[in-house]
Amino acid sequence: MPNVPSKKPQAVQIQAVPPGWTLPNLSLPSQDYSQIISQTQGSGGSYAILWQGQAWAIVASAAANAPNYSPSAWRIERNVALNTNGGVLTVIAPIEGAGNFQKWGLGTVILSSANSLSGSIHVHRGMLTSTVTSGTPFGTGDIILTGGGSLAIEPGGAATLTIAGGNGSTLTIGPGASFTFANANTVTATIGGATDGATPNIQRMPGGSLIISVGAGRGALGSVQQLHVAGTAGNLPQVTNALVAPWLVGQTNDLALQLRILLISESMGHHDSEIMDDRGIDRDDA
Repeated sequence: MPNVPSKKPQAVQIQAVPPGWTLPNLSLPSQDYSQIISQTQGSGGSYAILWQGQAWAIVASAAANAPNYSPSAWRIERNVALNTNGGVLTVIAPIEGAGNFQKWGLGTVILSSANSLSGSIHVHRGMLTSTVTSGTPFGTGDIILTGGGSLAIEPGGAATLTIAGGNGSTLTIGPGASFTFANANTVTATIGGATDGATPNIQRMPGGSLIISVGAGRGALGSVQQLHVAGTAGNLPQVTNALVAPWLVGQTNDLALQLRILLISESMGHHDSEIMDDRGIDRDDA
């Protein structure tokens, strides 16, 4: 240390200072401090020199299991990228700010507190999940799903939620995007903040599609679990004879994982119509 071959780097240990020592300009008992112990080296018996160092202390009241614990907000004011690399990360702090958040890689980020982020969120692969029961689980800005990225809501009770609901905000989907009701709780979710009658609240990239997975079981979409799109006319997905465009489909939670063509209504939002399997559409069910 310094860690270059010419300086003969050596390992050091961090140990408690023995009790009873006098430490000038330090107010606590000596045993409350730590010291860095180096080994001797070379024929001259020289010691390592610590050029610089940093130390952090976390008070007991800041531990997540402490009584009345409340985490400070995670404030995002720039572009922040996070790669979960197949793992699961739970964020217990509320999120705020005007920056942009990018989630990359397989794996899941779970947001368990309020989210007032006004910047965009981009999910490229993997899943971004929220467990809140009200408000804006993913902030108020634009949301972009690419690489098969997914949004999921898994509230701890009945929930009323707004997705990308800031003024003019939209949800943009690439191929294989999905929106998941991850449990069976009653949920009403509304997508989009565009209300001009012209701007689609669900924007499609080339080949973009959105699969809506329903945790409450077949037939629950439109009743127990509702997904609405804000606005009127051009703000809404294209509808022909009450059938939503085929790039927007529902998925049951049975073993067959059947895809279902969707209807849309003002009171129910998107809800089931026909069953589609590998043979095509069973039109007798319409």
